[in-house]
Amino acid sequence: MLRPLLAVGLILTMLIAACAAPTPTPTATPAPTLAPVSTLALPIPAPVGLTVHDAGIKTAAVSWREVAGTNAYEYRVRRPTSSWASHWTTQETRTTVDGLRCGVNYQVKVRGLTAAGGGEWSEPVQFNTLPCPNATPTRTPTPVPTATPTPTPIPGTTRNNSVPFGSSGRVISQSDWGNYGKWFQVSVVEVVRGSDAFERILDGLRQYYGFSDARILEIHSELYPESGQELMLFKVRILYEDGQEGVADDFEEEVNVISSSGFAYGEEIAAPEPNLRDAALWPGATQELWVAWQVATDDSAPLLLFGASRDYEGGGWFSMQVPSTALSTPSISSIVDPDLATFMSVYYGHACALRRDGSPVCWGDDSHGRASPPDGRFSSISVGRDHTCALRPDGSPVCWGNDEDGQASPPDGEKLASISSGGRHTCALRSDGNPVCWGANDSGQASPPNQRFKSISSGESHTCALSADGAAVCWGSNSWGKASPPVGDQFMSISSGVIHTCALRTTGSAVCWGSDEEGLSSPPDGEQFSSISSGGTYTCALRASGSAVCWGFELTTENASPGPNERFAFISSGVLSSCAIRPDGSPVCWGAQASPPEGERFAVDGIRGG
Repeated sequence: MLRPLLAVGLILTMLIAACAAPTPTPTATPAPTLAPVSTLALPIPAPVGLTVHDAGIKTAAVSWREVAGTNAYEYRVRRPTSSWASHWTTQETRTTVDGLRCGVNYQVKVRGLTAAGGGEWSEPVQFNTLPCPNATPTRTPTPVPTATPTPTPIPGTTRNNSVPFGSSGRVISQSDWGNYGKWFQVSVVEVVRGSDAFERILDGLRQYYGFSDARILEIHSELYPESGQELMLFKVRILYEDGQEGVADDFEEEVNVISSSGFAYGEEIAAPEPNLRDAALWPGATQELWVAWQVATDDSAPLLLFGASRDYEGGGWFSMQVPSTALSTPSISSIVDPDLATFMSVYYGHACALRRDGSPVCWGDDSHGRASPPDGRFSSISVGRDHTCALRPDGSPVCWGNDEDGQASPPDGEKLASISSGGRHTCALRSDGNPVCWGANDSGQASPPNQRFKSISSGESHTCALSADGAAVCWGSNSWGKASPPVGDQFMSISSGVIHTCALRTTGSAVCWGSDEEGLSSPPDGEQFSSISSGGTYTCALRASGSAVCWGFELTTENASPGPNERFAFISSGVLSSCAIRPDGSPVCWGAQASPPEGERFAVDGIRGG
């Protein structure tokens, strides 16, 4: 995320011009777009030789022959009865498709892309993923003996004496469905609640559908809890005891969640895979299955009732209250966006990046020592106006450069999940999503609200962040309206600039607010992006294909964005320059003060080494 500084002279010039005469309607620099196939001089032929290799449980390798003249390929995957909704791009002639479901028939097709447009689609090729684990027998089922001994349940399995969290209870199903009379060993092994549960469920549905978050939440409106309730996600381990006949399935009819005061909550909701809806066990098989429910926020001890009849008769009771000895610090990915690590950062006069082993490299203006990093390795780095901050692999923050306002003096003893340097302040997120800021606070930019966030971005004199549901929240200076985000939108990323802010909706479309001088806050229409970075006088973003597009003040030869055939994995916009990292780790910069050291290779997908 970018925290650029706009030169004071530039701001004064803009204000004088704004007062002197009406500003003509800005025209955003149009981004290169793919022309319709019909406008091509020669049609792009469909790729041939499309082959699926090594289909697994949830993945499949796909390859095809090269099409002359193309610079990338688009491929789509679907079930034969579904529409071609999801799509991806690659520059190679082979790829690995993931996020598939086990035991399902799929189709895949591919076409070539050029700067002029897309070519003809290949004929779809069908393939099957491998069967789900435990969905097929590993041996011939054992017939039920003529006289089955009566198993003895372990202590527990009543409401007032429920089986403790993590312990196993033996239950005979009394459900009115196909599992009636079958014996199971059951235990609750994991419980997640609230915003953590929402994020885990949503992440699982992203992998399953391949849709935008907005579309997923439209399909699964039950993920919005009713007033006074929250989501609860829990994992149940089920052993279908040996010596029985037939497959055990329809487990959604086996589970109910009962409040600590004795009333039954509603039906289960969508859960990540492997989930209860899709389970099928043969005798002797064990599987851990996710289940999701809505429960009362103030209900600290709901109970699982497994195997009861429709009248809640029979079955076994299981505690879902995690003992304090089993509690652990929430993982960063459960609250804070796991893709927040910043491997290259540009602001005003200097830039820094991380090599693949985590060691830092800085270049440009070294006044105050802002471009002289300490020894060691880091997992994320962020450049401010004249200071720099980074996170060690254990989450401890380190800052260097100008510390006149305390912007380079992080609080002692903190362990942070993400960090973002601004003009004269710095903000960060703890692993639980709570924000902490330090440095200049003359506009309130270092005074965050008391709530949790999944991402945060410090600008010149304001800060913006995204809550767990994707809503944008800003604080600090609101000059030009840069701290007044639109209401009702859901975003997947946000980037604070100097006089404007930009964010990406869950659909990939960009929206900006604040100053719109020279189209600074007017992203190109109809575009979808995977990442965005607000600078001082312009904004840059990456399409899903990895190509870059910039808009804002006139892009001269000095600061023009790279050509349409360039592909990048990471991008950062500053005040006078922007930098990006190619997939091979090599840097490229454009604009003033844009001279990264030669021969360097930087991280693009996580730090390697200690």
